This record gives sequence, structure tokens and C-alpha cells, in this order.
Amino acid sequence: TGANGFIGSNLVRFLAKDKSLSVASIIGPGSNGQEIKGDAVDILDFPHLREFIQKESPEIVIHTAGYVDLRRDFGVSTLCVDANMKGTLNVLEACRLADVKKIIFPSSYEVYGKGEIPYREESRVNPPSMYSIAKLAGELMCNLYQELYGVNYTILRLPNVYGFGQPDARLIPNAIIKALAGDNIEISGNNKRDFLYMEDLLHAFYLAINNNLCDNRIINIGSGKGIGILEVVKVIANLLKSNIKIVVNPQVKRIGESEEMIQDISLAKEILGWVPQYSLEQGLKKTITYYKNKVLN
Repeated sequence: TGANGFIGSNLVRFLAKDKSLSVASIIGPGSNGQEIKGDAVDILDFPHLREFIQKESPEIVIHTAGYVDLRRDFGVSTLCVDANMKGTLNVLEACRLADVKKIIFPSSYEVYGKGEIPYREESRVNPPSMYSIAKLAGELMCNLYQELYGVNYTILRLPNVYGFGQPDARLIPNAIIKALAGDNIEISGNNKRDFLYMEDLLHAFYLAINNNLCDNRIINIGSGKGIGILEVVKVIANLLKSNIKIVVNPQVKRIGESEEMIQDISLAKEILGWVPQYSLEQGLKKTITYYKNKVLN
């Protein structure tokens, strides 16, 4: 699901390279500009969703559809509840009816909230936004459907993922576009985040597809390193040889936001045999090339 989204579109292209896999794509309402072919199905339209999944009869469903917005306001909250809670329930029920063997559900390390660093899978969860509450609810629904109906799952808790096709308003594409234009960029401070290049994430998904050891498990995915937002923007400016002015404005900081968010990825290494290959600079170089072409075109 979510084949026209940031993660979904990259995942469809990646999986299509493996000719042993047959990939059926669900494209939801709206688009981020990714030209991915697939069936237009709204995951909130349960009869249509059920019909599509029963027709395709997949062994595994990777559920990347959803609404991503970390703002703390009512309008955003209602969209998160609809897309990320109701939508996930619909996907799980459609999977149950179609005897799908496993669902892979990308969650977020935002569910941990303020807590001991680095985050471990058994760490206490304390979601600070409706988005992260909805993601945690999705995890609990996956667990419930496994216990009640035997639908296996793998939950991947993702960090700050960046790469091709990310919405322009997010930190890294926004910084790249503004640096190319010579505009100033405003950040909330130097909070540390775990940044992961998309190519590394795609390999984690691929390894989870046929790995029974990760069935009915929550697995942290990330670089395992915390990098300050200010440092990330400085690296982008240096790579572009830009004199962009970085303005720190604490007022744009979100309520309840953690100062530091870093993943412990020991379990991913142990169970999936997955290790991230791209350093921040390597990933940013490839991402900058993409956005340079996008801006020029």
C-alpha cells in the first residue's frame, strides 16, 4: 500500500528489480510526484480494498500507506486517526480475509518519545503526537490480529529517513532546495536525530520479507547514530559550497519534542543481518544530485 508515497514509491522500484517477486501496488489519493503505476485504492474504502487484496492474493503485504505530520493540532490529529488507525485496521482485516501470511508495518521511533537513549525495542513508549499515537495503535492492532487470527507481522520502527522523492517541506530536501536557491533556512535548534538513507531502509524491508525470525517482532531500523539538525544542514551547505544562513528559531520547536532520538539497531543486525551502508555524507551526496536535477528541470 502507499505505492505513490515517499517510502512506497522507492520500495516498488527496488522490489521490481527482483524478477522472482511479483509486486502489486496500491496507489492512494494524492501524489508526491512519483510516477508509479498501480491500482487506485483508498485504504479507507474497505470494500474496494478487500476486493483488491483478494483478487491479487498476496503472500505478504507491506503497508506503507498513511499520513505523516508531526504537528500538534486537531486538524492533523483527525487525519492521522483516519489514515493511520482506521486505514491500518482496514488493511489488517482485508489481509485476514485473503489469508495473507504476513504484513510488514513501518512504524516510527517517535513512539518512544522522551526516554532513555538509545531506544531499544523493549524501551517504554511515550508517543508525543497524534501521529506517533496512531503508529503505536497500528502496532497494537498488528499484534491483536496475530493473536486472534494468526496474521503474522513484522514491525519496523523507522528513524528520520531521507532520499529521493521526500516531500520538499521536510528538513533535508528543504535545506537542499534553499541552499541551491541561496535562501536562509530556519531550524528549531540542534536536536539530535537518527538519519537513515533510503537505500539502506529498502534493504531492511527486503530482508524482512522472507525472514521468519523477524515474524511477530518489533525491530528498530536506523543508523544507530545521533546527529544534530544543525550539523546536517551544515553538511548540506558544505557539499553545495553554499553560504546559506542558518537561523535558529526555538519557537518552531514542537511541544513535547525530544532533544535526542537515537536507535539501538543490535536486533536488526542479529535477526535480519542488516547493517546500514551509507554514511550521512554519502547519502546526502546522492540526495543532493537528485534535487539538483529536480530543481533544474
